[in-house]
Amino acid sequence: MSFHSIALLNVNRDPAQRRVRLGYIWYTCIMLVLLAFALLANVLMGQLMWIDNRNYPGGPIQYFTDKSTIWFNILGSATDILGDFMSNGLLVGPKHLISNLTYANSQIYRCYMIWNRNWRIIVLPSIMYIASDGMSINRLHAQECCLIKLT
Repeated sequence: MSFHSIALLNVNRDPAQRRVRLGYIWYTCIMLVLLAFALLANVLMGQLMWIDNRNYPGGPIQYFTDKSTIWFNILGSATDILGDFMSNGLLVGPKHLISNLTYANSQIYRCYMIWNRNWRIIVLPSIMYIASDGMSINRLHAQECCLIKLT
């Protein structure tokens, strides 16, 4: 889907939109790398847990409990959360998402404009965005607490 999006962004050759298109292309590439790393970390942990160490005392679940704080699993979770922030930020975030590289016409801003600049309309979507990011931070914090507790 990323490559198809990039191809569609390159169809429009309007010079006035060049900066916006390049911003979206970079944004797409960064998200693709982050989420690919998160997927690879999960696949590696799954292989270690279910295949390589299936005879671990207590089984695969105990292996995961004991080894869930391994560096690539934590980094995989962090990249997954960062990708989640970026995807939510693309829908909700400010006009300048990554410095001045991309302009995101956010869904909440569109909703705000469609409803005649009534700020009460965007309260619930904004709260949902903040709650989603808060839960992601909470998940990463819980993993860090396990790492501290086990060491």
